[in-house]
Amino acid sequence: MRDLFEKYLPEIPSFVLRLPLRARAALMIAAAGAAALWVAIPGGKGGVLAALGRLGSTLPFDLAVAWVLGILSAVLLSRFGRSYLKQRLIYAFCRLWLEYREVLTLMIEKYDVHRLKDYDLASLQDILSHAGQYHSLRGRLRHLLYHIGEERLRVIPIKQWQDLVRENPHLLDYFLTPFSFLLNFRPPIYFIHNFGDQAWAALAISDEYIEYLTYKHGRLRSKLEAA
Repeated sequence: MRDLFEKYLPEIPSFVLRLPLRARAALMIAAAGAAALWVAIPGGKGGVLAALGRLGSTLPFDLAVAWVLGILSAVLLSRFGRSYLKQRLIYAFCRLWLEYREVLTLMIEKYDVHRLKDYDLASLQDILSHAGQYHSLRGRLRHLLYHIGEERLRVIPIKQWQDLVRENPHLLDYFLTPFSFLLNFRPPIYFIHNFGDQAWAALAISDEYIEYLTYKHGRLRSKLEAA
């Protein structure tokens, strides 16, 4: 999880990220507890010294309230942090996916030319010139897909994908979305040669999934357009 924060949330101060996990958790709870204690202590808003002067016999109760509020704040902050991270990871996935889609589409189109030219060496080398970018994007997207969870990328069932799965049950039954199918095959030439038609259809259907993700995550569309 730490490497994901450092890679996809660079705005978080690096010195905080370098702290051990327990230290970061303690820091968050301490901050939440301090804020809760400030509110819980009568007259706390008047200053620390004034608050300490008013503690008296209410100290056990104030500490108990501060502890409860601190724990609740920590839980809420933790959940908010996880939700925020997931949204950032989904944005990173969509941004990289658009790049991957462009590369894979170009490779499929060039493979059709390669086939028309009777599989000559020059056109094959032209396709393989994109292999490095293909493998780099594929690896990063598989990493993100694992941490996000594929079910989070399926806002609603897409009928076109369900139809494609029914038409190709031996190939697609194991894939929840077009994303995992299109990221499953390491050798691009093997993938395109054997499953080019299904890949072409899945690429088009993946646009539907991206579109519904922009509906669910309101700021996603503007971020993708600005990228």
